[in-house]
Amino acid sequence: MNEDLIRKVVSGVVSEYLSEDVSMETGFTVPIEASGRHVHLSTEDVEKLFGKGYRLTAKRNLSQPGQFLCEERVSLIGPKATLNNVAVLGPARNHTQVELSMTDLRTIGLSAPVALSGDLQNATDMLIASKKAFLMAKGSLIVAKNHLHLSEEEARVAGLKDGDLVDIRIDTPRPLTFNSVPVRAGETHKLAMHIDFDEANACGWSEDVKGTIVRKFSGNSSSNHFGSSFGNKSFETKPNIQTSVSQNQLDLLPDDVMIGVNYLTEAHVKEALLSGCSAIVVPRKTIVSPLALDCASQNKVEIKRI
Repeated sequence: MNEDLIRKVVSGVVSEYLSEDVSMETGFTVPIEASGRHVHLSTEDVEKLFGKGYRLTAKRNLSQPGQFLCEERVSLIGPKATLNNVAVLGPARNHTQVELSMTDLRTIGLSAPVALSGDLQNATDMLIASKKAFLMAKGSLIVAKNHLHLSEEEARVAGLKDGDLVDIRIDTPRPLTFNSVPVRAGETHKLAMHIDFDEANACGWSEDVKGTIVRKFSGNSSSNHFGSSFGNKSFETKPNIQTSVSQNQLDLLPDDVMIGVNYLTEAHVKEALLSGCSAIVVPRKTIVSPLALDCASQNKVEIKRI
């Protein structure tokens, strides 16, 4: 490497360092919380899945102010598999949002963008079912990007503001540094970094694990590596699996009955007939008993697989 090239490389590194907002003191400790798969439902979709006028039932409060785990559960149906007993978080939102890990996506056979909660610009469609009904939630599925919550006072103490980016180091037997973690600061936030279970397993997470902010960037810094590399936008992941299944492809009708079981029995069919349905929808791998098949055929009820 010649002398001129060395000067250019060193000059570039120094310029990048000087352009960063390094006035903020590092070493701030944050609790780490791992989030499993879950769904935020809109008020409209709550009523579609559970009945007109239905309101979500709070089971216990979550760490973030005003948010709670609900008693209600749903199933998420993909081309390859169904995820049952998926948590619903409240309160109801303006738009339905489904948050899964990369592992979950591969399991059910879908792809989705990595994006901050609320950024559904490139989100995938997701088929959601309750015991009473099902719906295709258009543009709802994402892999949630890790992020850091702070109240206004906590952000002030840490020298941060909403929209900043930080690197957070997790010191465990499997140490790992999360780069360019977006900061979400405000009255409705409380100190915690949120990661999903894929990330939790990668860093050997447990409930008592904490992280340390080792590097910070102003949200306006042109040199921050999340903003410069990805434009601070979500980006698509394209695993080699089938993409979203639409309602048109499945020919789903409003009076179809969804039954998310591994083995469909005659009793299931008879119960569905009470609703006056013309079709029963089951996961692709569901085994249909001969008696169930005969009962459906005799009553001119179609069995659809998804």
